[in-house]
Amino acid sequence: MPEPDLGRWRSLVEKTLRGASFERKMNRPLPGGLTLPALSTERPSDASVEQTARVLSRTGRWEVAALHPANAPTDTLLADIERGADSIVLETSSADGLAELLGRLPLDRVGVVVRGLRTSGDALSALGKAAEARTVPLDMVWGALAADPWSATLAHGEDAPDDAVFDDIFAAVEAPRSPHLAVVGASGMAATEAGGSPVSELALLLASGASLLRAAGARDVSVERLAQATRLFVGAGRDQLLTIALMRATRVCWARLCAAFGGTEAMATRSRLHAVQSSCWLTRHDPWVNLLRSTMAGFSAAVGGADAVSLRAYDSVGGAAGSLGQRMATNTQLLLAEESHLGVVSDPAAGSFTVEQLTEALCRAAWARLQQIEAEGGLDHPDGRAHLAGLVAEERQLLGRAIDKRKVALVGVSDFPSLSGLVVGEADAVETDAQVLLPPMRHADGWEALRDAADAKAASGDRPGVFLATWGPLSRHSARAMFSTNLLQAGGLRTVDPGGSDAIGALVSAFQESGLSAAVICGADADYGDVVPALAKELRAAGALAVWVAGRAPDADTAAVWTEAGVTDLVFLGCDARDLLSRLHHTLGVSA
Repeated sequence: MPEPDLGRWRSLVEKTLRGASFERKMNRPLPGGLTLPALSTERPSDASVEQTARVLSRTGRWEVAALHPANAPTDTLLADIERGADSIVLETSSADGLAELLGRLPLDRVGVVVRGLRTSGDALSALGKAAEARTVPLDMVWGALAADPWSATLAHGEDAPDDAVFDDIFAAVEAPRSPHLAVVGASGMAATEAGGSPVSELALLLASGASLLRAAGARDVSVERLAQATRLFVGAGRDQLLTIALMRATRVCWARLCAAFGGTEAMATRSRLHAVQSSCWLTRHDPWVNLLRSTMAGFSAAVGGADAVSLRAYDSVGGAAGSLGQRMATNTQLLLAEESHLGVVSDPAAGSFTVEQLTEALCRAAWARLQQIEAEGGLDHPDGRAHLAGLVAEERQLLGRAIDKRKVALVGVSDFPSLSGLVVGEADAVETDAQVLLPPMRHADGWEALRDAADAKAASGDRPGVFLATWGPLSRHSARAMFSTNLLQAGGLRTVDPGGSDAIGALVSAFQESGLSAAVICGADADYGDVVPALAKELRAAGALAVWVAGRAPDADTAAVWTEAGVTDLVFLGCDARDLLSRLHHTLGVSA
C-alpha cells in the first residue's frame, strides 16, 4: 500500500469542489466558535489533555439512571428498578414530601439522585428519615442530593445564593453520610437549555465550581472534600462528536479548576460525571424521532466516559411521559450497555485525532470564557452573571437563525415532517420573567407553533394547502417539487400536484380546480426565463394570493421582472423558511 499523500488528497478534493472554498465547504463550524476540520492528522499540542481525560475516564459500565418527575407514581419508579435501572433520578426544586417519596423506594437496592435543589440540608434529613423507615443504614445509601444553587438562580430567577445557602450546603458536605452520596451539584446545563453552546455550558459549570470552591475555602472545607461530595451534571445533546468531547473536556477542566484552588492531584478531586439528555432538542411533533436523539445522546455520553447517564422519555415534552416512553428511555441504555458493550473499553474515543483536537479546543474555549466571567466578578457578581447571559443570548440568536433557515435540521419538524404524525403534550409556555437570565427553551417551538396553527385549521375543516405548479416532465420538476412539499409540510400545509405540464393554461386551470389560493412554481432553471413571468402573472390573475418560485433568481434584474409579474417569494436551500411560512400562514388566514 502506498503511503497516504495528504497533498494529493487535498488536490483531489479541491478539484471536486470546482473552485469553491475548501474551508467553507469541508470544515464544519460548530457552536461556540469551534470548528470541526474535514480531516484531523495530528495529535493535540497539549498532550496533558489526552492523558488527563484518559486517566479520569470511567472504567466498566456506567450507572443507568432513570429520570422521573418528583410526582411520578410509585409503580412507575419500581417498574424502572425491576427492568434494570441502577438509580432513580427525581427532578424537584423542593425537599417537601421527599421523605415520603424516598421511603417508597428500596434504598438498599437502588441509588437515589435528586436534581434541582437549591440546598441539600433538608433533603439529607428527608433521606435519613426514609432510610430509617426502610431500616437501611444511611451510610449504605448512595446517589446524590445535588444542591445546585446557581442553576436555580440563572434558570428559574431565584435570588443569588447567600452565606446561608452555602452554610447549608457545606453543613451537608461535612455531615456523616455514605462516601458515595454526593450533596453538591455543579452544572452548566442551564446554558444549553437556554440555547447556548457546549462552550458556554462548560464555562458555566466551571464558574459554578469556582464559586463553590471559594465558598469552601471560606469555610475551611478542602478542595478534595468538596470534589468528592460533588456530582457534575453535563448535557448530552444531538451532536455525537461534540457530546463526546464535552464529557472528556469536563473531566480535564474540572481537574484543572480544582488544582487552581489547591487540589493535590486529579484522582483525589475526581467528581462523578452524570450525563443528562438535553431537553431543548426534543420535539412534540413526531416524537418517535426523539428515540433516535436519545440513542445518540446515550451513545455519546457512554463513549465520552460519563459515570452515569439519564435519557428522557420520547413523549415527555409538554406533559407526563407514558409507560412506553419511560420503558424505552431505560431500555435504550441497557441495550447500549449490555448488547453494544460500550462500557467494556475505557475512554474508547481516546487516540482519535478528531476527538482529541475537539476536546482540547473545547477546553481552551471554555476556560477562556470562564476567565471572562471571572474578570467580571464571577457568578457571585451581577456583572459576571450578565456577561454569561449575554454570551448565551448571542449563541441562541445565531442557532435560532440557523434553525429557521434549516441549516440545522429538526428531523420530523422542520425537515421530513409527517402531517399525520403523532403529537404529544401541550405547547410550551413562554418565559417572560426578566429576572430569569437563562430561560429554558426548546428549539422546535417556533416550527411547532406553525404546525399547531395549521392543525387547528385542519381540525375545523380543510387543512390549508398550496398548489404545486410543476412545469415540464417529472425529471425536470420532481426535485424542487419534493423540496417544496417538504418545506410546506413543515408549516402544516398540504400540497396539490397536478403531475406536471408544459402548458401554462393547463396549470392555471388545475390551480383553479384545486380551490387553493397559493402556488409554488417548480421546474428547472433552464425553463424559468420565459415561463415564470407568464405563469406567475396568470396564477395571480386566477386568484393566487401568493406565488412562490422554487429556486433562486439568476440575477437582480430577473428577480425584479419576476416580482413585477406577481412572484411574492423565492424558496431555496438556506432561505429563511420559517419566516416565509409565517407570512404564508398570514396570507392564507391561518392564525397562530
